[in-house]
Amino acid sequence: MVLLCVLFAGMIAATILVEQSYNNPNRKSLTRPTGPREVSHVGTIQLAPGRDGRCPQYSFDNKTGWVAPSGLAPCDPFDQPMPTFGGNGTDRMDTIREGFRRR
Repeated sequence: MVLLCVLFAGMIAATILVEQSYNNPNRKSLTRPTGPREVSHVGTIQLAPGRDGRCPQYSFDNKTGWVAPSGLAPCDPFDQPMPTFGGNGTDRMDTIREGFRRR
């Protein structure tokens, strides 16, 4: 039983080590910041806090389906910047409204 626990702990440690050192071109492209008015197909997934109290974040590319770790973030939602779509955050709503006016 002890041997099984040691083997399992070794597998977890090896997985963490490989994940931390993984440096693929796709991972680099996922972590590139986008421009403020650019529509992006890359989103962020934030998981529940770990033992250290910080939340792991992952980047998700909707076009390719790639998921890559992008680090740790504070878990408090008030510490996170609010997403904006334009200068005042209403560009998307204005675009939808204009689409209905043309009909």
